[in-house]
Amino acid sequence: MDQFGKSSKVVIVEDNANLAEIYRLRLELLGYSCFTAYDGLEALALIEHELPDLVLLDLMVPKVAGDQILATMRASDWGKNIKVLVISNLNEADAPAGLREQGIDGYAVKANLSNDQLDQLVDNILKPAYQEENIDLETQALEVVHSPHSEAGLQDVPKDLIVTRVFDAPAAAVWRAWSDGDVLQQWWGPDNFSCPSAAMNVYPGGLSVVAMQASAACGGHLSYGGWAYTDVIPEQKLAFIHNLTNAAGQKIDPASIAMPIDFPQGQRHEITFKSLSATQTQLTVVEHNWPTVAMLEMSKVGLEQSLTKLAAVLATTTD
Repeated sequence: MDQFGKSSKVVIVEDNANLAEIYRLRLELLGYSCFTAYDGLEALALIEHELPDLVLLDLMVPKVAGDQILATMRASDWGKNIKVLVISNLNEADAPAGLREQGIDGYAVKANLSNDQLDQLVDNILKPAYQEENIDLETQALEVVHSPHSEAGLQDVPKDLIVTRVFDAPAAAVWRAWSDGDVLQQWWGPDNFSCPSAAMNVYPGGLSVVAMQASAACGGHLSYGGWAYTDVIPEQKLAFIHNLTNAAGQKIDPASIAMPIDFPQGQRHEITFKSLSATQTQLTVVEHNWPTVAMLEMSKVGLEQSLTKLAAVLATTTD
């Protein structure tokens, strides 16, 4: 809040709906009023309407790229003084030229940015001017980009994501939801995403290729995940190696689909099914070695939303 008790406004320009939601939730917990835009045209209209105190700006967004959003803001009376923090998959050296000259208040690489660092950067930029501390905002942003293992980034080390959920369904039904493509398509993917195809080959050495597509409102991006099984015990355990792939199941470069260059490939996943009773099953999902807290948190949100959709599917098929 500012010195008059009014919440500062933040517009989040990010075409990854899951990541935008993480940013929004984190900043609203700190007392900021947040608005999200998933493409450049929407962003410009929203920024001009809301006149926020800060824009979190992704560079690679549909319709109007982030650097053009910034240029349009700086050329207008309404946007020339709005603070901007660029958060991008690109290192600053690879970003479009002239961002600093157009007046940005910081630059951070998504893969190196933990949630706590995001909170700190936003707080520093929006800190009321009457407070006495003199904070070098450019140094703060550069520290996030170039020093992920500095004191501010010690938590950005590989971590395992573990999510456990109890479903009111027998183990056979929960197992089928993970092994039958027709059922998987009904629930796989977080909110605002769907699963248009799931080619399942569930056996040791088999490869399943599962699609995930964003809604039209979120850009409509289509991606594929390859699940190469190392262990399959029906109604007890699935273990597989996950890679980003093309539709044929061939491994691809994460950067080719605008994912962070260090997005994990060859990542181990383990799913266990524990029958608690004839009508209840405990499911545990483990995703090993996320390289940053930000990636882990994004995956956690997506997985939990998917499992909530799964619970709804099981409720209708096992009654």
